[in-house]
Amino acid sequence: LLDHLSPLDNVVLGVRSGDRATRRSEAAALLERVGAAARSSARTRTLSGGERQRVALARALAGKPRILLLDEPFSSLDAPTRQQLRGLVRELVNEREIIALLVTHDAGDVAVLGDRVVTYEPGRTVSATE
Repeated sequence: LLDHLSPLDNVVLGVRSGDRATRRSEAAALLERVGAAARSSARTRTLSGGERQRVALARALAGKPRILLLDEPFSSLDAPTRQQLRGLVRELVNEREIIALLVTHDAGDVAVLGDRVVTYEPGRTVSATE
């Protein structure tokens, strides 16, 4: 996220089509969907870790990706926020039919988000399940 922009303006950057009003409206709807609308005009640098993750998720979804790469997306969050965001990511990925590639060391992330799980050790694949 860009600290000099508001959360709303950060998400607007991800919206790829439409006029300015349409992009802002779509960005505002995404912030509402991820539970970050109340802080849409705040300074991004003042957001908590969970709020930043929500805004980053909205921005990533703004471009309507077919594939979403998530690299340790919940590692810096407290347990309740982590659990809440895991469920939200699962819900959004399913409803938008996005392929999500999650890199994590957390078994909880795998339990909530993993449909297909590949486990690696240095230099080799240990297991792969569906």
